[in-house]
Amino acid sequence: MGRKKGKQSSGFVSKRARAERSADLKSAAAEVSLSKHRTLPSYPEPGPGRRGVRLQQLLGLLRERAIEDRIEDRQRRFSKKERTRERNVPGWALYHGTSTRREGVFSLTSLCTAALSTSLRYYLEALGRTELHRALSLLSPHVLSALSCCCTHADDDLALALGCHEGLERLSLHGVTDRAVLGIIPRLLPWEASDWETAGEPRSAGAANLRRLEVRNARELSVSAARVLLRSSPAITHFALVNSMDGDSGPEVLLGEEGVCDLLTDLALLDLSCCAWLSDMILGAFLERVANRSSHSPLILSVVACPNISLRTVESYKEKYAKKCRIIVHAMDEFGDNCQDARLIRFPQRVAEARNAKKEPSKLTSPWLEKTNNSLQHDGTWW
Repeated sequence: MGRKKGKQSSGFVSKRARAERSADLKSAAAEVSLSKHRTLPSYPEPGPGRRGVRLQQLLGLLRERAIEDRIEDRQRRFSKKERTRERNVPGWALYHGTSTRREGVFSLTSLCTAALSTSLRYYLEALGRTELHRALSLLSPHVLSALSCCCTHADDDLALALGCHEGLERLSLHGVTDRAVLGIIPRLLPWEASDWETAGEPRSAGAANLRRLEVRNARELSVSAARVLLRSSPAITHFALVNSMDGDSGPEVLLGEEGVCDLLTDLALLDLSCCAWLSDMILGAFLERVANRSSHSPLILSVVACPNISLRTVESYKEKYAKKCRIIVHAMDEFGDNCQDARLIRFPQRVAEARNAKKEPSKLTSPWLEKTNNSLQHDGTWW
């Protein structure tokens, strides 16, 4: 016996009505399932002159950069030769004996400082020296010192914007003239009000607390400006005069009536690297003055890459004045792992400089002399 007509249609009027209802349910289920999947927005295809960049390509570039940074940091930590090659980079005299950082580790502040130094000239042109000086006064003295070391192609206006701060203790000047040197000298500003009772406290300008000063590639610096600077900053303990002055002004500042030893009584480090006017006779006369001064600690003297200094004469001076002076002839000389803060100087160019410095001549008796002749044509930096 067959089933009744109502049972065969499952409660519907007919089998056709049941099929239409089943089709409606399937279409509704298909729409719900499609709405659950997220679809990426469609962007227009790049034009004929542009190339599309995939996400996987960007991730590959980031992975390669991370590998390169890891290899570079490992080489800086474990390669002793790379560490000693960085002794006389710009700013090493400012941070000598004060570093507590790990080798090969760069802070975010140092990386930002090196990046800012490349664009500081454009800020000077857009804002002017007064507004730039006011903006830089918000930075800490340590950042200002590092920024002055990074600006290796500075001029007088940029040096004045960086150097005229009261709390600044370390300063590096590159390629400056008498205008910039005389501008950072501490002085009192004139009264702004006519009545002295309503004028308030006197205002000062310049670097009044300067302790460490580095002057690089200042060929046009005069004797009078150098003496005024040293006379107004007697508390300087670390002074660098790298590739600066000429054959007339250099010996006068070093051996004159008011020389470096006479004006800077607490001098602990003097850097005369890349000075072509320094000879064996001038060095011997200066060491005689150093031997006669009353100081408990020996003076650290750097004569790296000086073309008119003979190695044999320097060795004899080392034995004669061993108790009063410590002479540094080569940049590879060991004087401790205490110059590591100089690693933040000129960070973007460090990898290329390290690669170019790997090949050294082997047949020369004095490699530093050959490097000096080539370095004096490139702003005095050979390391």
